[in-house]
Amino acid sequence: MNRMGWLAWLVLGAPWSASPRTQAAPSRDPTRWIALYAGGPSDYTPTYPAYTIEDLFACIAVMDSTGKPVSWLTSGSLFLEIYTSSKHLFATWSTEKSPPANGDDWAAYGDSLTAPGGLLARLDSAVGLVSAALGPRARPYRVAVMIPYPTAGLDSLSYRGQQYFMGDTPGRAALVAAYVEFITHQLRKHPFPHLAFDGFEWLREDVPAGDSLIVQQVSATVHRAGVRFLWVPYYHPGARLWRNWGFDEAWLQPNYFFHPELPVTHLDSAVAKARAWDMGWEIEFNKNLFSSPVFAARLMPYLNHLAMAPDLRARALVIYDGAGALLMLSRSRDPVLEAEYARLADILRPVAESEQ
Repeated sequence: MNRMGWLAWLVLGAPWSASPRTQAAPSRDPTRWIALYAGGPSDYTPTYPAYTIEDLFACIAVMDSTGKPVSWLTSGSLFLEIYTSSKHLFATWSTEKSPPANGDDWAAYGDSLTAPGGLLARLDSAVGLVSAALGPRARPYRVAVMIPYPTAGLDSLSYRGQQYFMGDTPGRAALVAAYVEFITHQLRKHPFPHLAFDGFEWLREDVPAGDSLIVQQVSATVHRAGVRFLWVPYYHPGARLWRNWGFDEAWLQPNYFFHPELPVTHLDSAVAKARAWDMGWEIEFNKNLFSSPVFAARLMPYLNHLAMAPDLRARALVIYDGAGALLMLSRSRDPVLEAEYARLADILRPVAESEQ
């Protein structure tokens, strides 16, 4: 069957959860996630994929050379974004010089998720079509939505007609609470029959000393909404405190792929840290995999380490693909890259298939 032939198939899956907490997994549940960076500036599409329905097939399923899904690859998607549609920054702690996201940016991102034809609608369609090809899933496909970082020190931020003082923790926490309430209401109101709302992800990848209280308050807000609080910290000692701050699940970033100066033994340390801190693991790569000899060999060591660590494979894993590298990998006909894609599928597929 050709790439588009099976698009005519359609099935109904399990309903969008009205009580997401009942769908939530314990921290050791071996789910598989993909980080989807969508909702930024439209003219970034040469770098970021459009995430059409067809693009999303490769984010949720193992694809054969004809573009047909052959098995599940992931069981959930984390919706993240660094840049706003107005080219401001959600990740205001970074070294970028763009202005910080304002309240209109927060609102626009939330609105984009449930807009007609928006990312959630496209993902729902993609999961439905893949389910038609592979058989209905036993569990709905999960989604989690980022919480933009409420930058401290701004005078105020206006969000959906309300002013929030950003000079203290109560004002910042109140802004996040309003955002969580709106997103939760929207996601429960819109019918996405193949998806389950699983939780919110804290976008900032560390917790500075001044943020400990607000993260704990946000955790309480998220739990009152009946969903989970998730985190993907970079490789640093503070990551071990994830439970103290109220997170329900956390994945450690090894940060090996992006730093050619790091030896492969760094991944041994990342495995040991994830085990000691009871965390999941992130598989990292981006489009440099295809364009730079320096990075071409830096994905396979992640897969080799996971192959030798069945205990980590029995935990949740998340794929960071730099917004589109997984799509490129699935479509490559280079024999070396095809073998790497098959290896990735072998590492992830057994648990993803158990959620069918």
